[in-house]
Amino acid sequence: MLRPTIWVTLLTLTTTASAQSPPKHGHCALHGDCPIGEICVENRCTQPDGKTPKERCLAGKYCRKYGECTPKDGECALVSSKDCRASYECSLRGRCTLKDGLCTATSDADCVRSDWCKQRGDCGVKSGRCAPQSDVDCARSKQWTEFGWSTLRHGRCVANSNDDCRQSTACRTRGRCTFDGEKHCIVGSSSDCRLSENCAQRGLCTASKGHCISGNHSDCQNAKKCTENGLCTWNGRDSCVAGDNQDCRQSQACTAKGQCVVLRHRCVAP
Repeated sequence: MLRPTIWVTLLTLTTTASAQSPPKHGHCALHGDCPIGEICVENRCTQPDGKTPKERCLAGKYCRKYGECTPKDGECALVSSKDCRASYECSLRGRCTLKDGLCTATSDADCVRSDWCKQRGDCGVKSGRCAPQSDVDCARSKQWTEFGWSTLRHGRCVANSNDDCRQSTACRTRGRCTFDGEKHCIVGSSSDCRLSENCAQRGLCTASKGHCISGNHSDCQNAKKCTENGLCTWNGRDSCVAGDNQDCRQSQACTAKGQCVVLRHRCVAP
């Protein structure tokens, strides 16, 4: 007589269990819903590191990257302009105000404080982002000092003359001293190369296919690398090497470090 009761009880338990859907992966109601070693905090399985949800969000990489700094529904989310101001979106791009769910640039002041103003001339607001507004923005940017990009054209900073190019770091170091007539500074001739530090230091004094290379023995023998390291012989292609022991013996590397013998086109100690 007990058998029917047992079957009814089992059926009831089975029906009840099937009606309760298991928690989604990572979501929980109780600690027991989480894998071993994790606990349930605000309906999310997490490591018991002692941090509050707010501390955990602030320490996460997506807080600094995208402004997802505030706990919401068990996740870290972007919920306020304060979150934006804590992120790279603000410090790098000047996008410091939350608007329509995104960090957006809304003031010239935010743009001027951003890294991209200093680097690229993106110092004024345009359509929710920071962008160059004038030649003045371009001229105060790092791109002008590095590449000669001092003029605003079609929303971008570009080079506009040989003078722009000749004042740039790219001219001084790599011989990019000639305006290409469009927007860039290029190596226009061997004269550009001879103005560069790479010529004096490494013997890259001859223009070839838009670059400065070592083009002859004279380029190498007049370079600092010849005096210091014995790289005095042109390799017949584009660079200077130690051609023989004589190159090494006349170098500072031989006198100071005993590197007086050539091995694989370098001076080494015997």
